[in-house]
Amino acid sequence: MITTTEILQTIPKLSQEDCFQIAEILLQRLLTQTKPTRTQINQQLKIAALLAVDDYINDPELTALTALDGEDFYKYE
Repeated sequence: MITTTEILQTIPKLSQEDCFQIAEILLQRLLTQTKPTRTQINQQLKIAALLAVDDYINDPELTALTALDGEDFYKYE
């Protein structure tokens, strides 16, 4: 059986895509276990946020409004 230490030593050698896939699988496993503690919930939220980063950087539907960055904002009433 592979140890936690071996897993942690292998992770830096993996591609970003593989790391996200592993994180997603682990998060799903954690969510199906018994009622999590506040600390576990916070850890799960951090993992979920990290998984979303790639989408918010690369998905054109989520980045479309960045074309407006630098534009003046006017409040119309």
